[in-house]
Amino acid sequence: MDQNAIQTPSSSNRRTTHNEAINRMQNPMLRNIPTADEMDEFFAREEKQQQTLFIEKYNFDPVNDKPLPGRYEWVKLKP
Repeated sequence: MDQNAIQTPSSSNRRTTHNEAINRMQNPMLRNIPTADEMDEFFAREEKQQQTLFIEKYNFDPVNDKPLPGRYEWVKLKP
């Protein structure tokens, strides 16, 4: 080993064998990566849930930027 070589802690300069590379590709964790559509669907559900909670708490519709009847009285400010 070259004493002047810079090494990163916890890394290895060992070559990866063909079998190790195949095993990494066949790792079940890597095969279950969600698609972009699945991620969009997941976050859309979560965003909708957050909007519903906000509307219920503050009686204000943030999507349409409109106050709703309820606990708070909203007054529009002039910029």
